Amino acid sequence: IPTIFIIYTNFYPYLSYISIPSNYYSIASILLILNKLLFSIFDFRSIYIRNSLLIIR
Repeated sequence: IPTIFIIYTNFYPYLSYISIPSNYYSIASILLILNKLLFSIFDFRSIYIRNSLLIIR
């Protein structure tokens, strides 16, 4: 199962499939990363639904 880690910069990045370095002292940086990730997921989902509706018609 591919995993995405938001990790502290001194952590071992080889433990995850995708590593996103961040500073855990700054909540704003973590919120920014999560916000971008959520918008990407929702955008992909809407494209997928739109394409599947075109195939059904």
